[in-house]
Amino acid sequence: MVKKKLSDSFRPILFSLDKKPLSLWSKLIRSGRVKRVDDDDLHTKVIEIHGTDTKNTYISAPMAPMASLDITLPILVMLLKNMDKDLQLNVMVMDNHHFRRRFIIVCGDCKVSSRLLTCTLPMFLVKGWNRVQINLEEFTTKAFGTEYLHTIRVEVHATCRLRHIYFTNKMNHEINIPIEFRSRVVQSPQYPQNCLMN
Repeated sequence: MVKKKLSDSFRPILFSLDKKPLSLWSKLIRSGRVKRVDDDDLHTKVIEIHGTDTKNTYISAPMAPMASLDITLPILVMLLKNMDKDLQLNVMVMDNHHFRRRFIIVCGDCKVSSRLLTCTLPMFLVKGWNRVQINLEEFTTKAFGTEYLHTIRVEVHATCRLRHIYFTNKMNHEINIPIEFRSRVVQSPQYPQNCLMN
């Protein structure tokens, strides 16, 4: 369980060194594994999600299928390792029209599409560990023309390794983040500049 002191600007939902790092998460494993392993690059224990199909191996928070994280902080931050395999992130948010909108973020090339309730876009990771920052407030406005209210659910699909996942209120701002959550790598993913343009 994530036991760090919470503040108005910081909300962790996964920390790989916790006694039970996946206490907030459910697991679906049909063709792979989800386990804690030692990482040679960070020299610490991390969560590995490994599978042959992104649809069949993933973790999802919160654990209960109809529950909501109810996190209003707009910036989702992950310390994530690119394993040179398929990887997908799903984030469901609530907007000011009270619609549940879903972002499907795929590592590598994919066709960018934005429909009434779903936006699919690519994310390009460098080799090894990446600090992934997703501005859900900006994404919601550009993809759907509405305002972000809160995050309902986060899913991480195979294959990758995770050190931590948290929400915060500012991009590239770690002053108020506990030191163990601060990035030890500076590589960041890239999104096509026009991928969310209306």
